Amino acid sequence: MDAYAKIQPEEKEQILNLMTETNGGMMIREMLMEEGLEKGREEGREDTALNLLKMRMLTHQQIAQATNLPIEKIKDLARQLK
Repeated sequence: MDAYAKIQPEEKEQILNLMTETNGGMMIREMLMEEGLEKGREEGREDTALNLLKMRMLTHQQIAQATNLPIEKIKDLARQLK
């Protein structure tokens, strides 16, 4: 886990506010925003995989291919449904 993920949400906001007051802060803010977007995309792929698993129409390998998630992640999600 990276150091940023360990920071509390209110601390993250304070850091972002301080960074945007400086020129270099904009690049860091953009990187953090991209990190958040990627996390959201990952959660969306996991939700899709769960829905496909519930439908019981595709194999784990097919779901992994459709969602671009590792097969181990699909197996973990399948175990959660049991």
